[in-house]
Amino acid sequence: MESVLRQTHTDFEVVVVDDGSDEDPSDLVRSLNNPRIRLIRQTNAGVATARNTGIAVSNGEYFVFLDADDWLAPTMLEDLKHILAAAPDAGMAYSDIVRVGEEGEIADAHKIEHARDQLSGNILASLLLGGYFPPVCVMVRASALNMVGGFDQSLGGCCDWDMWLRIAAAGFNARFHSRELAYYRLHARSMSKDSAHMRSAAVLTLAKNMAAFPQQLASATHLLVETSAEMYSANSALAREKQDLTESLTQERDRIEHLEEVIATLNGQINLLTEGKAWLEQQWEAYKKDNENKQAVIDSLVTNSNINR
Repeated sequence: MESVLRQTHTDFEVVVVDDGSDEDPSDLVRSLNNPRIRLIRQTNAGVATARNTGIAVSNGEYFVFLDADDWLAPTMLEDLKHILAAAPDAGMAYSDIVRVGEEGEIADAHKIEHARDQLSGNILASLLLGGYFPPVCVMVRASALNMVGGFDQSLGGCCDWDMWLRIAAAGFNARFHSRELAYYRLHARSMSKDSAHMRSAAVLTLAKNMAAFPQQLASATHLLVETSAEMYSANSALAREKQDLTESLTQERDRIEHLEEVIATLNGQINLLTEGKAWLEQQWEAYKKDNENKQAVIDSLVTNSNINR
């Protein structure tokens, strides 16, 4: 709530939907003392119904869906509103995120920007591979919601993915903003941790949208097939290059081993030559010493001969 009230864009309304929570948010809302905040309480009906309740009583041109455990960067509303205002063909804009742990600490280096190649424009094919961004980082145009309808309460944790699919299939483009404008909390109680629920909800989501938008999803699926074929060809080419490099490296390794053997042989010969040189030097020194001794004897004999004369 405080992250919303700190927004640089100030022309907004806040609808707080208490979906049968164990906690009473009334005191919190009163303590914030802001006339833009409206609290609606209902019996627990699930996240989709809670969001639809907020949509039904809102008057804004754009919507942001902020769950209780997430928060926004100060320029989130300003930045995404500016993007949508400049792109009338876009039904939604979304930003990158910071994933945080239960205590608000940075959890990892995950980036939405690295999740897909196609981030802006017609992202239907990208969305078919799965929802890759959470609701907290999205701003949706009200006219897009009016066209495709609200969140589907039968889809549980996949109701937001279903919404993005319907918006894209209805012909709206998307705009991605690389700045990290939303903080998404990871915790053990998240619905996304229930793998069995998420798997069954994902199948229902795809089946529903394939029935509702057969031509659009067929085209998007065909694009994925083409992309898959291109990736297969690229991987095959890389595999061949890898094989060629492996064979080349093997040949180089054999050549290096041969050179090492030659070098070892040469080193052995050099060692022998070095030892031979040392032996020859010893012999030369001994020869010179012997000659010197012989010369001394000759000189002594010559001297004695002269004396006797």
